Amino acid sequence: MKKIFVFICVVISFVMFAQMPSEARKYVLNITPAQEISTKDESLQKGSVVNFTAVNDVYVGSTLYIKKGTPVTALVNYVEKDAWIGETPLLILSYFETKDVTGDPVVIDYTLKIKAKYGMSKFSEYAKYYAKSIIFCANLDLKPNDLVFNVIFDKSDDD
Repeated sequence: MKKIFVFICVVISFVMFAQMPSEARKYVLNITPAQEISTKDESLQKGSVVNFTAVNDVYVGSTLYIKKGTPVTALVNYVEKDAWIGETPLLILSYFETKDVTGDPVVIDYTLKIKAKYGMSKFSEYAKYYAKSIIFCANLDLKPNDLVFNVIFDKSDDD
């Protein structure tokens, strides 16, 4: 009786495991700005669309999923501009869209926070930053192909 019970439990667990969907894995889409991104003027506001380009090929398993150079768009969710002393300009992007190799749309629900980095390692750089922020306010200013950002998304191998 005990052997039959163990056998039934093994069979049930095997059937349940075989019917479970495969787990989604995390993938990284490296993107770079395809346009100038700046908080200096009023053109960048909540709801604006920002254009990027895929930097590398993205493979799901051994299959090419997103090709290098594919356009990627993102929606501006929040803009903090004209930062004063001690503050950092901030841009929050979400809802990324691109296309896979077959031309089907790929929507990525990810939040990317971009902060201005000043690379201040010397006292003179700090002094210059603070003097500049008192007079002009600090702004975010990214040129095309200037930096690479990571957008992380889930995808199962079955999709």
